[in-house]
Amino acid sequence: MTEQASLSLRGEIDLANASQLAAALRERERLRPSTLRVDLRELLFMDAAALRVLVEAARRAHRDGRRLLLVNPRPTIQRLFALTGADGTLNVVFD
Repeated sequence: MTEQASLSLRGEIDLANASQLAAALRERERLRPSTLRVDLRELLFMDAAALRVLVEAARRAHRDGRRLLLVNPRPTIQRLFALTGADGTLNVVFD
């Protein structure tokens, strides 16, 4: 098990490319990090398909005793989390 793994997201993630996000998350999860940091500072847009991928990853992390941290989301992404109630499931941090 590694201590930490990371992934940085950029641009837009929606139904057309959410499966690529899911694959990237699973690839890092295979390393079995105690913490997986997903840097959102350069993510401009995400839709419900991308949000679902992140929520599912957070649930897997919780189930497996790991942490998924969503780091530095822009205000528009934070708003999506709040409007959907996902902010209660997701662990958002700022550094």
